[in-house]
Amino acid sequence: MLLVLPHKDREHIHKTEVVAPFKIEGRKNFFQAGPIFFGGQPDEETLRWIANQGVNLVINLRTEKEMTKHAEEKFDEPALVKELGMVYTTIPLGGDTGYPASAVDELAELLKTQVGNTLIHCASAGRVSHLWMAYLVKYKHYSIDEAIETGKKIKFVFPLEELLDASFTIKAKS
Repeated sequence: MLLVLPHKDREHIHKTEVVAPFKIEGRKNFFQAGPIFFGGQPDEETLRWIANQGVNLVINLRTEKEMTKHAEEKFDEPALVKELGMVYTTIPLGGDTGYPASAVDELAELLKTQVGNTLIHCASAGRVSHLWMAYLVKYKHYSIDEAIETGKKIKFVFPLEELLDASFTIKAKS
């Protein structure tokens, strides 16, 4: 099966080379690829740990509704991130927000000027893998298949492959 996506001109923005992600042992749904950490919703202890890893930018992909509930039930993430000396920003994905193409450009702009390590997180690292794969295709010239292989090292799953017990090749339309 072939899924064809429209081709767009791509530019190289992020200065550092992309490193293959690996799972961080002892941390649920946490991965690292060079200066980029990917994860599910960090708890307070994990945010303290991540600050000690040289992270100075936290990009949260969860929606405002999700984070309001999180703040009521758990803790105020933006306040703790600021207290720990890191910068906090959001690129909401999912829910009523959907998955706008502008999110990939927002991520690229943040990474373009970032000095130091970055954490990109959502609830479970699923949205993180989707956004990272889109960034790799649009800004790092990965093929769709290469991006999917990288995404699978984070949290991406393609259930159709499992359901049909088959692999699919996906490529962009020229």
